[in-house]
Amino acid sequence: METTAQPIIKIQNLRVIYNQGKSNEVRSLEDVNLDIYSREYVIIYGPSGCGKSTLLYSVAGLQVLTYGEVIVEGKKDIPNEQ
Repeated sequence: METTAQPIIKIQNLRVIYNQGKSNEVRSLEDVNLDIYSREYVIIYGPSGCGKSTLLYSVAGLQVLTYGEVIVEGKKDIPNEQ
């Protein structure tokens, strides 16, 4: 019998928008999808301001999501209902 490994972190269609609907709206993350499996090493890199910290804060549950899902070990973070 074959078992399929499940990701320990699963991000689906993640979107984080600051000041949504205002003139100074900023889209930090747009439709991010990511699966991280046990025993994987992941490096997140990019230029300043590209959303690295926002992504990590979203996974940690410190950032309010605008849209999408972050599932860590089977527990979902609910997006902010606007």
